[in-house]
Amino acid sequence: MSGNQKRRLLFTDIDGTLVAHDTYDPGPSAGAVARLQLAEIPVVLCSAKTRAEQEALRARLKLDDPYVVENGAGVVFPVGFPGGRAGEGEQELVTFGLSYREVREGLEQAARETGVTVKGFGGLSVEEVSDLTGLSLTSAAKARTREFTETFVIEDPTSESEARLAAHLEPLGIGLLRGARYWMALGKHDKAQAVRYVISRYEEFGPVKSYGVGDSAGDLGMLEAVDIPMLVQRSDGSWADLELPGLMRLQGIGPEGWPQAADAALAP
Repeated sequence: MSGNQKRRLLFTDIDGTLVAHDTYDPGPSAGAVARLQLAEIPVVLCSAKTRAEQEALRARLKLDDPYVVENGAGVVFPVGFPGGRAGEGEQELVTFGLSYREVREGLEQAARETGVTVKGFGGLSVEEVSDLTGLSLTSAAKARTREFTETFVIEDPTSESEARLAAHLEPLGIGLLRGARYWMALGKHDKAQAVRYVISRYEEFGPVKSYGVGDSAGDLGMLEAVDIPMLVQRSDGSWADLELPGLMRLQGIGPEGWPQAADAALAP
């Protein structure tokens, strides 16, 4: 990289973006990741997934770049990252949210006080998480290994019970995110904060040009934090209803469209 050239970084969501929602298979995105790594362009995973879940995918794709876990609750910098602030031979973990214990205890307290019945992954066995999610036992164990956030379901949910639960969590510094199938209780952090922090660490060595690719409204914070935001198509062929300056809408569902994001980051 010449002295006048900006270092390029590509941040990416995982499910439905880098890998297919239904099979968790990277498909054509795997080859695109390899091209970026050959060009020394970091690929920074940025997802609600746990560290254990992401480490498995990183090993499969031979990634050795920082990654953002549990919806921005933490950033993991690999062993040997330049300017790393961990002990020799150790990963560096930078945290922005509450601990898992604080979030889980807060959720249990709010559930008791509101009379809303919740089932968190932490209170379920690996087999129960597997049955609930359809994940293999190995994958369910990784999904259950949480450090900052709690994924849960509400029994017999109503808009009123959801609002009561959220209102009781707010004074505890805990927010709620609603996904397609599950809720997540988490501290007051988001992907944008974590992405900006990763960019700032690379900027210690020179100017940076950042790219980001996602597939849903949950990726908005990440996409707002980068220079070049991109969306792949969702499973129905549509794009998430987001409006951002310079937003690129890529042709292709999930990992079928992801190589175009790599092409953008690799372009002269």
